[in-house]
Amino acid sequence: MKFNSVTTLLIILFIANFLANKSALASEEWQNRATLYFGQKHLDKDDFEDKTHGAFGISFDLKRKGWPVSIAMDLMAAGKKIEGEQVNIERVTGGFHLGVRKYWMLNENLEPYLGGGINFSGAEREKIQGATTVTFSDRDTGYWLATGINWKFKNRLTLGAEIRYSKANVNLDNIDVNIGGVYSILSVGYRF
Repeated sequence: MKFNSVTTLLIILFIANFLANKSALASEEWQNRATLYFGQKHLDKDDFEDKTHGAFGISFDLKRKGWPVSIAMDLMAAGKKIEGEQVNIERVTGGFHLGVRKYWMLNENLEPYLGGGINFSGAEREKIQGATTVTFSDRDTGYWLATGINWKFKNRLTLGAEIRYSKANVNLDNIDVNIGGVYSILSVGYRF
């Protein structure tokens, strides 16, 4: 799947889920949020010949008032396109991060958090040379861990920063590739 296609899909899913959940779950019993992430992913190893990829994601938190943690459902993606004179190479990694997130309030605006869970991940490497396109892809299940801090505004918006680590391994063209790494991301969110 191409990097631009993944971007478009994530934005559509964010808008659709946000609109559906805003009306269905908006009540005094729920403390939900939707967040957009933008930043970089620094791969654990140089298996892709370039360790730093542009990254983005969409995060959804579902929480009833009595629950100690939120259910975290995050879509994360990172990729890089290298254009050469004769060969173009596109690399994409990402995953569906399912788990829990715990928020604390330091004061009325600062909100640190921790999260973690299962990483249903995948990777794709596409090489285009002339009229020939060769694509390799694979999937794996790993884990993710995250910590960050948000600045909460009275109008339900949040601005934040997060460090997230994901772990997974795939096999592309009979080569084992470590697609785990550290995301350094900024976020914009909305609480509903």
